[in-house]
Amino acid sequence: MDKKELTILVVSYDGYSDMWPGFFACFRKYWPDCPYELVLANNQKQCPDPDVRVVNCGETAQWSTRTRTALEQIRTKYVCFLLEDFFLSGQVSTAYMEQALELMRTEKIDYYKLLSFSRINTPSYEKNPALRIIPADLPYGVSLLAAIWEREHFLSLIGDGDYNPWLFEARRIEEAKLAPRNNDTMVGVFDPANPLHICHMAVQGKYLPDAVRKMRGLGVDVDTRSRPVMAGKEYLKYRMKKLGASLAGKSPFIKKIALKLGFESVSDRSLAAVNTKTNA
Repeated sequence: MDKKELTILVVSYDGYSDMWPGFFACFRKYWPDCPYELVLANNQKQCPDPDVRVVNCGETAQWSTRTRTALEQIRTKYVCFLLEDFFLSGQVSTAYMEQALELMRTEKIDYYKLLSFSRINTPSYEKNPALRIIPADLPYGVSLLAAIWEREHFLSLIGDGDYNPWLFEARRIEEAKLAPRNNDTMVGVFDPANPLHICHMAVQGKYLPDAVRKMRGLGVDVDTRSRPVMAGKEYLKYRMKKLGASLAGKSPFIKKIALKLGFESVSDRSLAAVNTKTNA
């Protein structure tokens, strides 16, 4: 596989620049032989890592504009999409990534999901039983978690306009709702093994305490002076809501009860946020 077929794209914004040193330190530590170009899309700031190509997209550019601008400047067929709060926490295999790219090329796969916050209990992919298929009708099957994308396909889903990431995911949820049920159409594949060993660091602008403990246990300096750590009660509430959202997806009846108890589902939260003005 030609190393020029993939670019690592980290989409961030300047309000999260305090996380860049930790992200890139982990990236270099856990993927030291990465042969692919590393690109950071942001607003106006420069990157502390001199070997990262920065794509500045303007002070007010929202997520869609930053991502689209970077993708238009990238020439590789595939991109590995990451966010700045996805810290690598274990050794990444370049051989694995090459095999993933080869599978995408030969089987014409446009979306290869590398991370999920919920279990995807779908059939195994026949070409590689370690992977699972993502059916077209799976809610939240396509999201903005870590993934390898066929660049042109990603651009086509983003389309025009300057909007936040919630709108992108809300549109994918609506597409899944409209897709025929119980058919063989798949929109991609998913690896449940978290091959990039991603540790999700922050929610609602605050570090997650278990993520900070994990990374510090690995010897990674997490700067909590610039960004607070979620307090105990707030963290417990976050975990309870996450559990409630997971349960709500099991059945309409459980969802109804969970919503009455204040456990907002992921899809409802995304749909409610489509008109939120945010620079995230």
